[in-house]
Amino acid sequence: MNKRQEKRRISARRWLVERYYRDNRCHYCGAHTYLFDGPLKATVDHKVPRADRRWNHWTNYALACWTCNQEKGAMPYREYVTWKSRAALSETPSSPSQEGGDGHD
Repeated sequence: MNKRQEKRRISARRWLVERYYRDNRCHYCGAHTYLFDGPLKATVDHKVPRADRRWNHWTNYALACWTCNQEKGAMPYREYVTWKSRAALSETPSSPSQEGGDGHD
């Protein structure tokens, strides 16, 4: 590997830290991510799954919360985004009466 290739090469960990400090939101659900353990822990997701062994490059990385990364698993990017948007549309917001209040405080 020559110096130019070495300079262009970026590790997943370095990419995560740089991306986190630039925009610490999950690529899929938009939630703020954090650098500590928990469901909103910042993780690196591969848009094209590593299982395909075709594309392990920083342009294939996405900052994702731990929950979305686990949900996506080895699912292809477009398939997961479609599934996620359909799931969000199928969730019906509850009315104030269903939450136990009348909406007036």
